[in-house]
Amino acid sequence: MIFVESPCGVGFSYAEDKNYTTGDTDVAHDSYVFVHKWFDLFPEFQNNRFFVSGESYAGHYVPQLVNNLLYPEAPLPKMKQNFNLQGVLVGNPSTDRTIETETYFGFFRAHNLISSEDWATLTDACKLGFLNQTQACKNEIEKVRGAIGPINPYNIYAQCDGPPSHDGYCLTSHFMANGNLKNGPNGQTFIPCIKVDHVEKYLNSKQVQEALHVTHAPPAGKWTPRSDILQYNEYADSVIPLYRKIIAKKVPVIVYSGDVDTCVPFVGTEFSMAAVGLNQTEARRPWLVEKQVAGYVKAYGLLQYATILGAGHMTPSPPMMGRPAQALHMYEQFIQRKPL
Repeated sequence: MIFVESPCGVGFSYAEDKNYTTGDTDVAHDSYVFVHKWFDLFPEFQNNRFFVSGESYAGHYVPQLVNNLLYPEAPLPKMKQNFNLQGVLVGNPSTDRTIETETYFGFFRAHNLISSEDWATLTDACKLGFLNQTQACKNEIEKVRGAIGPINPYNIYAQCDGPPSHDGYCLTSHFMANGNLKNGPNGQTFIPCIKVDHVEKYLNSKQVQEALHVTHAPPAGKWTPRSDILQYNEYADSVIPLYRKIIAKKVPVIVYSGDVDTCVPFVGTEFSMAAVGLNQTEARRPWLVEKQVAGYVKAYGLLQYATILGAGHMTPSPPMMGRPAQALHMYEQFIQRKPL
């Protein structure tokens, strides 16, 4: 497996020119160049089956990279195809800002995180939609968010082990409030409900960095779980059209959602996959692991959409947050081109 730190400036990655202003287009370009150069460097892997996968905001990175690989157009550099692309996997992905924003609070109501009274008031105040908010709508949103409490946004049923989120704040609410990826409401600049002290200590160990062949100090001076120097200023409102182009090249795709994640709730992702506009070829049905319902799946030809019952934002993570056994089964079935 190849893990790519992206965009440049996160983790141990760095830019020689120290320019950390970037966006979707730059990330897709850099990833495109990386894939080609990696396979040039290790030609013995060129005939191996190659899958591209990611989660969360990689809902942008993955289809944008794959689109570049399949449709290399200027200003991308011309490079000889040296890979054997066999599939795409994307989990709890940011896909379409409008759809995800408009369906966001419905998830909270369906999980009893918003009362029936507040829901009625909220939907009345936001008749014009949650993306184009009136002042009355904004006021009601703040009231509702304040009543949610310090839940774990990555899994609403999991314990919050680190600093709590501001009223359930995470990726989709960030877009709703700001329309960009800069600091979110109330200045939240940390990763909520996850303890990172032990990870920071481990990855800042000299011995660990030597074992990882780290030869350059991270841009922030040390490894951190999020970048304070990165300026991410350009992003697509929707990547739905890219899925149509990927499927047109006969590349299988599975998009999946842990169904108790508030960062990118499954509701918006399900509607986004329907909006790709492909004919549905398989009706929604349960899929099983060890004779137990693991989630639900539907198909649009080569595009599958699956949910994982009880999983949060990081689906393969340990049972408190994710469903590792179910995720492994799903990955294996997809890679082997078997149905869930």
